Amino acid sequence: MNILIVDDNAANLYLLEALLKGNGHEVQAAANGAEALEKLRSCKSDLIISDILMPVMDGFDLCRKVKTDEDLRNIPLIIYTATYTSAEDEAFALKIGADRFIIKPSEPDALMEAIQEVMAYARSEIASTPERLQEEEMFRLHTERLVQKLERKIVQLEKEAQARLEAEETLQASERTLKTLFESAMDGILVVDVKNGRFVMANNAICRMLGWSAEEIKSLSFADIHPVGSLDHVRLQFEKQVRGEVSLALDIPVKRRDGSIFFTDINSALLELEGRPHLLGIFRDITARKQAEKELRDALDTIQKLKDRLEAENVYLREEVKLKDRRAAVVSASDPMKYAMHRIRQVAPTNATVLLTGETGTGKNVFARLLHEESKRRDKPFVNVACAGLPANLIESELFGREKGAFTGSTARQIGRFELAHGGTVFLDEIGELPMELQAKLLRVLEDGEFERLGSPHPVKVDVRVIASTNRNLEEEIKNDRFRRDLFYRLNAFPVTLPALRDRREDIPLLVEFFVDRFSKRFSKRFQKVSGETLQALEDYAWPGNVRELINVVERAVIVSSGPKLPLAEQLRVSPVVCAGENVPTGTEARQTKDLAEIERDYILQTLRETGWRIEGPRGAALLLGMNPSTLRTRMRKLSIRRP
Repeated sequence: MNILIVDDNAANLYLLEALLKGNGHEVQAAANGAEALEKLRSCKSDLIISDILMPVMDGFDLCRKVKTDEDLRNIPLIIYTATYTSAEDEAFALKIGADRFIIKPSEPDALMEAIQEVMAYARSEIASTPERLQEEEMFRLHTERLVQKLERKIVQLEKEAQARLEAEETLQASERTLKTLFESAMDGILVVDVKNGRFVMANNAICRMLGWSAEEIKSLSFADIHPVGSLDHVRLQFEKQVRGEVSLALDIPVKRRDGSIFFTDINSALLELEGRPHLLGIFRDITARKQAEKELRDALDTIQKLKDRLEAENVYLREEVKLKDRRAAVVSASDPMKYAMHRIRQVAPTNATVLLTGETGTGKNVFARLLHEESKRRDKPFVNVACAGLPANLIESELFGREKGAFTGSTARQIGRFELAHGGTVFLDEIGELPMELQAKLLRVLEDGEFERLGSPHPVKVDVRVIASTNRNLEEEIKNDRFRRDLFYRLNAFPVTLPALRDRREDIPLLVEFFVDRFSKRFSKRFQKVSGETLQALEDYAWPGNVRELINVVERAVIVSSGPKLPLAEQLRVSPVVCAGENVPTGTEARQTKDLAEIERDYILQTLRETGWRIEGPRGAALLLGMNPSTLRTRMRKLSIRRP
């Protein structure tokens, strides 16, 4: 049969032409109604299949022209469209002579069946005019159509059966592949029934992880493979996975058959088995990863500690460099100082706590450093803590360190002086200034070698040797409830008392010579000698500020002197213990005249009056007395000195 198909869509033409040729028909194609009319007049066609919406001439115009043409009107015409699909459009097409109205897309078999029906109807119409087919012929044609339809249906069913067979074989192959993957997977896999929480499938990897066989696992539940303490968390994660809120549960503890615990990440997916919802869980053992993470955290923590320590040591080293050329050597020939040196050398090789006592300016800091240099810890840090110079609200964090956020303004973790001195020596200068609330914490360090940073509950172990110094009478402080008795006994394990300068006057010429030489080099000056008058004045002076005051006097003299001899920069004020017109008494005589505290108080008062009660600065009393301003304020509080 020769069929003319009319459509402006090349793809539609191709598909329809392939279908018709596949069913044994000859096909011609036209892109619009005008082209179709030309082909109809030049070639015989048995059937026309036309779209509606086309350029030049649409399907309705083509139908009207064919059905009104005497030569073409008997050719059946099928409207095959997806554009005009309303009932009114179908009625219009049939009214103007279309034999059938079919809507795209149409099943191939249905389309071919419609074509057969249209052609059969056309042949019957032609046969009945002028003479109708006999009843037998009509029955035969009907039977043939039924047979053809049945044959096509059989072929279709055979194809479907073959496709189903192939699909089943593919499914079985997929099942075998999936089973192989399931059993050979490195990660453990469990399938659990969502309704009852029972395990229905387990692969080899999960069996190895848990220590149970696959059949034994089927009789277990969550409580059998998870620690009791984590069951609520596990069930919560399971419910979230079932609801699809999460697919990955991290750091889930799992219990082996022997009771040991390991950690896994569990990835999940919902699936349906035998009409019931199940959850497939993939268990990945993260024990090695967690161990690596712990080692990394420990390494980072160690690096941070070392970094903090290096930064802190760098600060202290810079301070040490600044102080290096200011350290006084131990220059002495007197018996009291020789005895003190003997005591230092006795205790230096040990780890015993040492308490240095003596007046302000007697060189407790120098002796503490000397003790450290003579000890086995000489290659480790020496950390100096000026207890009197630290603000009361920061003493604890300075001594013991602090965590980030321990208090307002604490933006980073800081290690304390004790932690910085680990393996070395910490020198607590003016220990008597330490607040009572911190004395208990210091006692714990001395007894147990551990403390907590401010803001942290975790103890820090340290190995430090403690050297303390004070110019106070700690036993009196204990009586006045300003110092702990137990801490005093801990610190007083090996006391060393440093003599005042007035008790070793024979050392004054040696000290003067030593410091004149030092300051001469510093200020690029040369002095042939120190006059006897100057030395006598220095020896006669009571030196309430001890060696520190002597250093300041010598430095001022070197600065202002320009000749070969070294005169004093200013006349030394006679100690209040000396009455007008009297000779300067010796150290023993001075102690008999007045108590040392009274002498110190009077001397400080006199200096304050002369400076107009100015403490700091180049004209302040602290500079004249050779004291740190904070130390002077502390002495003023202790001696009840107040500005009138």
